Amino acid sequence: MLNMVHNVQYFKWFERGRLAIVEGAISVRWGVEHDLVMPVVKNTCEYLHAATYEDELVVTTKHRITPRWTGRFTFDHAISKAGNKREVCIGRSEITLVDFKTNRILKVLPNEIWSRYQALT
Repeated sequence: MLNMVHNVQYFKWFERGRLAIVEGAISVRWGVEHDLVMPVVKNTCEYLHAATYEDELVVTTKHRITPRWTGRFTFDHAISKAGNKREVCIGRSEITLVDFKTNRILKVLPNEIWSRYQALT
């Protein structure tokens, strides 16, 4: 149907939620200054119910503290209809930090980033 939300849109909403959290630990400016990029390494979505463009939707994103040595940040997402609170989809994404100069993943997060990330809870 033409009025149904396309599946790729959910990942865009997940990204907004994820970036809102990440900005509290690592600003884009700080990442650029330290030659770090944050690529998505895992993105999943389970579609539970259809959503239309007329629906008012609420995106909820929570971060999960994983062991520091994994070098990853994990986020759980849920998108619900505002009116009846019915979940439309749930998902998870993981990002990592990559040193732009060496193109290597940072397996152990720097102390400065790790402490700010943990403080977000």
